[in-house]
Amino acid sequence: MASEAENRAAFDVQAGYCAAMAAPVTARVCVAVGQALDRTSATGRRVLDWPGEPVADAVVLRLVGGLHALHRAGVDADLSRVFEGAVTDAAAVAVALGRVVRDHDAALLPWLDGPPQTNEPGRSGALMLGLIALAQRHGPKIELLEIGSSAGLNLLIDRYRFDLGGTPYGPADSPVTIRPAWTGPPAPSVPLDIVSVRGCDINPIDATDPAVAARLAAYVWPDTPERLARVRTAIAMLGARGPDRRRAPEASRSRCARAPVARACRARHRPRAAPRPPGRSHQSG
Repeated sequence: MASEAENRAAFDVQAGYCAAMAAPVTARVCVAVGQALDRTSATGRRVLDWPGEPVADAVVLRLVGGLHALHRAGVDADLSRVFEGAVTDAAAVAVALGRVVRDHDAALLPWLDGPPQTNEPGRSGALMLGLIALAQRHGPKIELLEIGSSAGLNLLIDRYRFDLGGTPYGPADSPVTIRPAWTGPPAPSVPLDIVSVRGCDINPIDATDPAVAARLAAYVWPDTPERLARVRTAIAMLGARGPDRRRAPEASRSRCARAPVARACRARHRPRAAPRPPGRSHQSG
């Protein structure tokens, strides 16, 4: 069990990550909440007495997600001014957030029950690069299997448009374009055909449920409106036509995670068939 000081320090650690990723508002919130938490609220007591490892358990992101959800719901004007960047003085932010935690204790406490759901379509950019490498080596036809697919936003990879250093992939009319920050030469242009996409999860979530969609949006940092726009559009795409996604029991998921398919970018390629020797028929067995 971490000490109170270690649990508070986790907020500074997360703030450092946020600052490094150009998210100053979220960094400011992390620092202020870590300073403002006390034992007058159930939320404060639970965080300060966290029984696990606070950084690994993403405790800070759980609580910040809850605060962001309250801001998005418009329930507290002072909180909204903090998240909108209108209040930047560290002491003023800490005072405001300390009061918000006390006043909205019952609403915030459940956000500590589970890890953040950080579904981000932009992560498909890295996955697409892996698929390109597989296509170069084994041929264009790819069957994609994702283990732990959650809301299934990355299972829409065959419907997203990608700009990989100037090299396009995916349908030109896609409502979502993923354009990762890029340095160096562009990605190679190779034939790529994603023939099927399937996913499984121990606890898949339905992002087309408005409450679930609101929760996903709450975990998107307010400093990144383009990410929020992507998430919203991807959820709309799920509503129009969702991917093949199934619930998987823990034992099955564990076996899959140890299989080669999971270690190879969660993808399984379909290699081109070897040519048959002349004059011989193909036989199995």
